[in-house]
Amino acid sequence: METNDRIAAMRDARLFGATQALSRLMLASMFGQKAYAGDRDYELILGYPKQPSFQTYRNLYEKWSLAGRIVDLPAKDTWKYPPAVTEHGRADTDFTKTFAELNERVHVWSSLMRLDQLAGIGQYGVMLIGVRDGGALEELVAPGSLSDQGPAGILYLRPLNEGSVTVYQKNSDTANERFGLPELYKLNLESGKEEVIVHWHRVLHVAENCTTSPWQGQSRLARCMQPLHNIIKLVGGGAEAAWLAMRPGTLLTTQPDYEIDDDDIKDTIQQEIKEYAHDMLRFLTIEGMNAQQLGTPDVPNIESQFDANIALIAAESGIPQRVLLGSAAGELAAAKYDLKQWAGVISARQQNYAGPEIVRPFVERLQAWGILPPTPDGFTLGIAEPGSDDYRWPTILQTDALEESEILRNKAAAVQSLTDKVQMIMPSTMTERRQWLGLPAEPPNEQIAVERAGEPSAVVVNALSNLAEGKITIEQFSQFVVSLLMEHVQE
Repeated sequence: METNDRIAAMRDARLFGATQALSRLMLASMFGQKAYAGDRDYELILGYPKQPSFQTYRNLYEKWSLAGRIVDLPAKDTWKYPPAVTEHGRADTDFTKTFAELNERVHVWSSLMRLDQLAGIGQYGVMLIGVRDGGALEELVAPGSLSDQGPAGILYLRPLNEGSVTVYQKNSDTANERFGLPELYKLNLESGKEEVIVHWHRVLHVAENCTTSPWQGQSRLARCMQPLHNIIKLVGGGAEAAWLAMRPGTLLTTQPDYEIDDDDIKDTIQQEIKEYAHDMLRFLTIEGMNAQQLGTPDVPNIESQFDANIALIAAESGIPQRVLLGSAAGELAAAKYDLKQWAGVISARQQNYAGPEIVRPFVERLQAWGILPPTPDGFTLGIAEPGSDDYRWPTILQTDALEESEILRNKAAAVQSLTDKVQMIMPSTMTERRQWLGLPAEPPNEQIAVERAGEPSAVVVNALSNLAEGKITIEQFSQFVVSLLMEHVQE
């Protein structure tokens, strides 16, 4: 083997070994491992924060768009279509009307969404509920003391992140249902201002992903920390590498028999080289020197490494990659699957976290104060399907006109396929069929001046004429045509 070939083989072997070692280091660091009796700290070697603080998470959230999306997206989609707060679907009760008035006054849903966002940055978040009771912030609000004020008794809703909150005192009574929970808080309501002590009764405390602590959860960025830092290195390092690679090095040598003795000339040369390296100057006019370019322009490709880290973040956060990157509009079939998957995640979050851990404690607190009327039979969040007691929040998976028409056509075809063709008997009533189509159970009143006898096409033409003359609305026309088609579906 030639000497050059031997050297190349040794170099390739060393490169392969280094690559394998780096892969092992990255894998081990993901689990916080050390090696060689603790002498090698993988997190330290790879530059990962060993014990991230709230400020670490906050810096990522505020400065990196991807980190902000990991925190914000679950909250924004959870509260995108808030639930109806009613007494088992009844919209005409004092409780339902009062809650609607309260929301109009202090914007309940947007405040709860902000609280959800802020709580996701760190281990928890709180919302100070300002009330018109005349008491000090560090005192309990007396039950029923605001019953004569209604929604006007709420002055403001002030969401705060963990960085603005200090747990001043915890409940130490083992016989109390609030044992171990915060009793008093110190809140920094405005940067640079004096902190105020606030009783827990005036605060809505929210924490997600709690494990051993009932009031401290886990930041949404915690498990994504390492791949996030990898992407920061890739993007930042890749940008710098591209800058350097696209501007190859330059070798400057003096021409034969040329010497630089003058200090002014030396300063001029150094300044020109500095401008060439750091500014947009793309030429050198150095007397007595030769310039030779080193290497060729080359831009490193970081796409595969970026995709691998995005996949890790998607797995840890539960946000599908296309949704995470905001690219769900492309690749239609895959995008729809991702959106449906994400809609399921949000629905579970609404039912298991946002409802029982945020909305219900808030409403029940206001009922205890008398702001909202009592509900002896309880209250519900969302809307139930006909004949069901399962109340659900509105889905974030909205359908467009084309999808709705496809669904409507499939439903009509299903009804027709179940029709007894011999006895011409349909398996459902007109009321049921209208409900399947998303129409009111009862047909519209006879505001449509058409003669229903005769061929369906003639009737539709007559209805179109009435629509053109402004005698009926487009909604009335649509409902009439759909009901007419359903009447003739057995034919």
